[in-house]
Amino acid sequence: MVYYPDLDITFTTFNRSGDWIYVEITVHGTRDGGLKGTYGVEMDLNLDGRGDWLILASGLKSEWSTDGVQVWKDTNYDVGDGVALQSDPPQAGNGYDQQVFDQGIGNDPDVAWARVDPTDPNSAQIAFKRGLINNDNEFLWGAWVDQGVTNPGWYDYNDHFTHDEAGSPLSGLPQYPLKALAEVDNTCRWTVGFTPTGGEPGLCPLPATPTSTPTKTPTIVPGTISGIVYRDGNGDLAYQTGEIGLGGAGVRIRQGSCGSPGAEVASVNTGGDGRYSVGGLAPGTYCVDVPVDPATWTAKSDPATVTIGPGGNGYANFGYFYLG
Repeated sequence: MVYYPDLDITFTTFNRSGDWIYVEITVHGTRDGGLKGTYGVEMDLNLDGRGDWLILASGLKSEWSTDGVQVWKDTNYDVGDGVALQSDPPQAGNGYDQQVFDQGIGNDPDVAWARVDPTDPNSAQIAFKRGLINNDNEFLWGAWVDQGVTNPGWYDYNDHFTHDEAGSPLSGLPQYPLKALAEVDNTCRWTVGFTPTGGEPGLCPLPATPTSTPTKTPTIVPGTISGIVYRDGNGDLAYQTGEIGLGGAGVRIRQGSCGSPGAEVASVNTGGDGRYSVGGLAPGTYCVDVPVDPATWTAKSDPATVTIGPGGNGYANFGYFYLG
């Protein structure tokens, strides 16, 4: 067996934007500097496990192109043969039996495009119009990478090939090694437009429901801002013991720094000794000021920006000096 990194799917993504659907198929690596396989997306619109639409793209270029892009439809609902998603050869049906688009030829000449992801050389991108699937909003989808088989009429391949013909990668089985399907990879399916229940045919395994862990809400210890509004005796606007406090002065505390103060969080009048104290403040930065001067002094302290931590104490004093 030969390993082809560009035929080994590692993950896929699906997006819808406006009138378009985008599928990206990321593989393990490139071969000879490029993606040499055929890359495809299959959609099951009625959720019965049988694909209804298949879009294939090969010879991918660095820019969006319809070259190498084909769109196939199953008109008689026989993809999957007798039992959908189970191997039951020999194949009795004709799989995807109607080609509706071939490299720009079809009722809509630009219904589907493909390219190599310009940011990731290991990713093939396929885009097609939502109108192709009649703007269906709920369906299952899966991805394919193929080289050598690439026959839409043989889908699903496990119905066309027997186990002996397909081969096996497990050395302990008599079908070893891989044979007809050695150069094919595909994914399980995922839902679009609805929340899976786990019973959808071909669905990827649902992630386990996480066990909720009680979260501990952190305790916020409030802080305090205090100070004094006073008659400044020497005009330095710095409080010294013995300078007289101004009672009944209104002190205001607002959120944020004084450069751009926010909403008021507290206001208080000074006591008879000119002192004030406001507690219960959350950690943060505040602007403290005296919005109405208690007397008409010719010099006074500016509003003060005060930052306190949890349980912290901040201080802001306001002096008034009369020169006359």
